[in-house]
Amino acid sequence: MEVIVSRVQTKLDYAELSITRFPVELESHVEKVIGYIENNSTKVCMIGIWGMGGSGKTTLAKAIYNRIHRLFIGKSFVENIREVWDPVIKRNVDLQEYILYDVLKLKFGLKNTWRDFEKQLSRRKLLIVLDDVNELGQLQNLCESREWFGQGTVIIITTRDVQVLNELKVNYVYKMDVINEIESL
Repeated sequence: MEVIVSRVQTKLDYAELSITRFPVELESHVEKVIGYIENNSTKVCMIGIWGMGGSGKTTLAKAIYNRIHRLFIGKSFVENIREVWDPVIKRNVDLQEYILYDVLKLKFGLKNTWRDFEKQLSRRKLLIVLDDVNELGQLQNLCESREWFGQGTVIIITTRDVQVLNELKVNYVYKMDVINEIESL
C-alpha cells in the first residue's frame, strides 16, 4: 500500500519539503499566514515574510507550502535566491525559466514567447515561493504583473529587506520576530 501511495504522490508532484523536526512555536505563525491566504483566495495574493537572518523565514515558508501545496495546480519552491542569483550577470531569465518549467512543466523554446507563458499562467492557480530574495531585480521579471497569474495564485517571498516587499507592493507582510524566552522554552 505504501508503494502505491508513494507512486501516486510522485506522479501528482505532492512531495513535501523537509523542515526542522520540531520547530519552536511554528504553528501559530503558519496559521496566521494561511488565514490571510484563505481570506484572499479569490485574487492573486502576494505575501512577504520578512525578518533577520536565522529568524525562521524559510522554515515558515516550507511549513506553509507543505500545508497548502495540494490545493494548487502548479507549484514551485525556489530556495536561496540570494545565493544563486548573480546581480552582475543578472541571471533572472534563468530563474524565470526554472519557475516556468517547475509550474507548467514546459521549457522555453525558440517558438515560445513570454506571452505564450502568460496565457498558460493566467489560467492556473499556482503556489510560488521565492526564498531569500535580497534585490528587487530578482523578482521584476517574475512578479511584474499580477495579471499574469490565475485567480487564487499565491506568491510567497521571504527576505531580510522589507524595502523589496514595499517596492513590489505585496498584499501582506508577515514579520518574523526572534522568538521570545517563553516561546523558546
